[in-house]
Amino acid sequence: MSIHKDISNVGDRNDLVSGASGATTEGSTVGYNSVGAVAAPSPSAFVDAPESSTAALELKVSSFRETEKELRQYREIFDNLDKAKIAAATASEEYVGKNPDKNLQIEIKNSSGIGMEIFGKVSQLPIHELAGSSVLMGFATDFSKLKANNPSLAGKSKRTLRDEYSPKQEEQYLPVYERGLKALTREDDWVTGHEVREFVANMLVEGDLKKPAAGSPYYPNYSGGMSLIDKFMKDGEFTSTISLMAKFGDCKKQYVAKGDGRVAVFQVNVLSSETVDSFTF
Repeated sequence: MSIHKDISNVGDRNDLVSGASGATTEGSTVGYNSVGAVAAPSPSAFVDAPESSTAALELKVSSFRETEKELRQYREIFDNLDKAKIAAATASEEYVGKNPDKNLQIEIKNSSGIGMEIFGKVSQLPIHELAGSSVLMGFATDFSKLKANNPSLAGKSKRTLRDEYSPKQEEQYLPVYERGLKALTREDDWVTGHEVREFVANMLVEGDLKKPAAGSPYYPNYSGGMSLIDKFMKDGEFTSTISLMAKFGDCKKQYVAKGDGRVAVFQVNVLSSETVDSFTF
């Protein structure tokens, strides 16, 4: 009698053991090594955390904050730029409505150029002429402030005061200016630069308004027909002496309203040893 065994599933068991290295059952991450023990899971068996997980969101937040920190300093600039563009467009439409044949941006640019041109001419005037016109002095004062607040306005005034007295000013003009200013403001009065210059010029010509400039010790090389007092009043070295005195603290200076503008006025500096001859220390 023969005995029959059912070995129909033997192969399945052998396959499970013999091919165990790295083998898995369906839907399982468990593997078996060559001796049938459970093998360590393969790294590939783990899957990345989904983007919606806390860790991924924290990473995104950190990255955003880092970027935002860098961009924050520039954001306001572009926000203001957008607002400025809108305001400029609105202003242009309004201006064109009043002036159909003109462009606001071009008019602004042209006006700045015209203002600089006029300011340049005004700045070249002798100081006594400038101080004598409230309109010109007011314009010079206002436009100077405009330039200071708007660096984009091209150019600078070519008129600058010296950093020291010239030898001629120090030797011939300064002592007389000090005496003249002291005489004019002894009662605590203030006088304009033009008044000081005229007074000092009269002192230098000794009251002789027709005294010729030619042959005088002040203009030894001059041979023209101008009177000495007129020569003084047209000589920048003479007329700028009072302004230099104020610059160097040898007299007081302030501005007062006159007409539509302002005018500079001067007063003797009583604390200056050069102008005080009766002070006792």
